[in-house]
Amino acid sequence: MDYILYILIVFVMAEILVAFVFYPFKNGQNYYRMKSTQEGGTHLFQYDNELGFSLKPNVIHKNPSKPVENAPRRIMFGDVRTGKNGFLFTEDLDLLGKTEKLIFCVGGSTTMGAESRHDHTYPSILDLKLKNYGYRCINSGVGAYRSIHELLCLRKKILPYKPHAVILFSGYNDFEDFSQNSYKPYDPFSHCLAQNLPTNNAEKVLQMSALFHFVKRVIYFLLKKIRTESITSSGLEDLNKALISQTWLEEWQTNVGQFIDECNENKI
Repeated sequence: MDYILYILIVFVMAEILVAFVFYPFKNGQNYYRMKSTQEGGTHLFQYDNELGFSLKPNVIHKNPSKPVENAPRRIMFGDVRTGKNGFLFTEDLDLLGKTEKLIFCVGGSTTMGAESRHDHTYPSILDLKLKNYGYRCINSGVGAYRSIHELLCLRKKILPYKPHAVILFSGYNDFEDFSQNSYKPYDPFSHCLAQNLPTNNAEKVLQMSALFHFVKRVIYFLLKKIRTESITSSGLEDLNKALISQTWLEEWQTNVGQFIDECNENKI
């Protein structure tokens, strides 16, 4: 029994060290405070056993803030609202679909409007302009979606609503995930948020531990699957290599081609 006690003591000491020394040094606050404030907006996303990941349903998240003085000036996820289906559209689509023609906007963070207020995204503005003409525009964008996610989203979440039209804005995340080593061909479970999203209830509990979170990130770092916004010389080299690579581009062409074919098959 003594060795169990020793292991427990070592774990507690490591937990305290990581939570109250490493994280404040790296992030300016301890792990538990960082977790409670949901640093980075990852709490808005969830693991999906078909799509890889998606936005959580019924989210109302507002984090009003002023732009910082010095670059970079990115203020992420300031105003996010989702409906019961996880779309960035809070009205009842089942009712709307009976009387209105539905247009779905598909894509990554540009479509989602990750740095915009809920009513300032391009799908929201388009919806406002079209609603008096019998059309409604639904924002089904999800930050970090690649073409494989967009194709699967069309099949699983959009086609059941029999859309009148679909707008697709796609490509950059395929390129960036490839350059940042967050990519496996045609694999929706390999993506830049994978290290932060628990895939089961046990991992949800473990995710509360600073030590578990730290170890998981170290593993992803060693596997080169953590994406960062910081540009380093090696990062620039990776971007240059991705620019001349055909791997991600060929997959993007295949996925988007399939996306268009399935829209045609469904008379969209």
